Formats: sequence, C-alpha cells, structure tokens
Amino acid sequence: MHDSVKFVLAALAAGALATPPSLFIQKLENDGEAKVLAEAATGGRPDPGKQAILRHGCNGCHNIPGVSGAVGQVGPKLAYMTQRAELAARLPNDVPDLMAWIRHPQQISPGSGMPEMNLPEQDVRDIAAYLYTVRGS
Repeated sequence: MHDSVKFVLAALAAGALATPPSLFIQKLENDGEAKVLAEAATGGRPDPGKQAILRHGCNGCHNIPGVSGAVGQVGPKLAYMTQRAELAARLPNDVPDLMAWIRHPQQISPGSGMPEMNLPEQDVRDIAAYLYTVRGS
C-alpha cells in the first residue's frame, strides 16, 4: 500500500477529518501528505483546482500563490487558507463551508464582492482542494 494511502487511512482512523481538515492540514510539514489529505477531505484534486481557478477567472480578483498571473487585489489573498479561523468573515473554515462559499457566495453574503460563478461541482471541490494546499509566498 502506498504511504500516502496509509497516511490518509491513519488520519481517518484517528478522527483527523472529523475536525476541520484545515486545522489538521496546516500542521503537516510534508506537502505530499497535505495534498492527499486535502483530496480526501474535499473529493477534489489540487492540480485541476489550479486550472479551474484560471479557467473561471478567480485570478482576476485574488492573489493566489502558485497560480500564474493570480495577482488580483480586489478580493483577499488566498494564501495559508489552513491557518484561517473564518471564511468570508462569517463562516467557520471547514470544507463544507469553503465549498458552499465557492459555490454560492451571494446566498451566504448577498451583495458581497464575490460573484456567483455557477461552477460545476467538481471544479468547486478541486478549487477547495487546491486552496487547502496553498502555503503562501
């Protein structure tokens, strides 16, 4: 069995994913383990998430480390997402709430600067997975 699969199974058995995954992922020193755990928590994949960010124009408003040309200054910088206690100044930083915010920000905070993008479900999952692996820069 691959070490990353063993790691995720051990994390699941220990209840690590029952707590907000972001709090567990931030403590990982190994980026590979963080990626595997983010994938398990979100059902998405970080690499396609990075591409979805570009495809949907998130880079126009946000500064997102690791995404070419993502130097927007309208929305917040999306670095160190795992170290944030809240999302959008009102939601706990957990996987369901991050995906809900990406999926329908205007339902959560009508009038906010984050537009409804009508993203496909898999893109929402992939973007969330990518954001939970971004360290910063």
